[in-house]
Amino acid sequence: MAKAFTDQEKEYIKRQLLEAAKVCLKLYGIKKTTVDELTRRCQISKGAFYTFYKTKELLFWDVMNMLHEAAHLYMDEAVNRLDEISSEGLAEALFNTYKYIYNTFPLVFLENSEIEYLIRKLPQEVIEEHHAEDRDMIQCLKPYFPKMTDEDSDVLTGSLRLIFLGSMHADEVGQGIFDKALKLSLEGIINTSWNQVHEED
Repeated sequence: MAKAFTDQEKEYIKRQLLEAAKVCLKLYGIKKTTVDELTRRCQISKGAFYTFYKTKELLFWDVMNMLHEAAHLYMDEAVNRLDEISSEGLAEALFNTYKYIYNTFPLVFLENSEIEYLIRKLPQEVIEEHHAEDRDMIQCLKPYFPKMTDEDSDVLTGSLRLIFLGSMHADEVGQGIFDKALKLSLEGIINTSWNQVHEED
């Protein structure tokens, strides 16, 4: 039986597990990282590990969510830095956010399709909650699309999610070509959404 931890110990161990998962993600990827490796790095028992996470995939999902929250904050700041709000400015802010994500995420996610593996291992309710958070991430754009319906918002969110999934194959396309294609795709998506909600009544 795992020992009972104080609240302070729980907070410390949780941080240690997240940091260990980040390191292992870069070194081994999700599939090859074992619970034994994670517990060895944190100097806790396997029993203790399972008091924090039912599976190693849920731990890696928390790491993903930390990166997701950082990307959300980055996009908010990129939009708020715009001198003038326009479809071109919003597309540029999104492009910079995608580049931030690509340069921040452990590349093993992008190169080895570990995201797909992770998603297959997660409970459906966890995935649905994440999709709801994706929709929330678009909320910072809604003031600039005053006529956007919930359906429009879902389509925009889905389009941006497709681009993110496509970014996992950027190296196959070639980074220079991918950047140009990414910019073109974002400009098309934002311009279409912009024109739909700013057209004359």
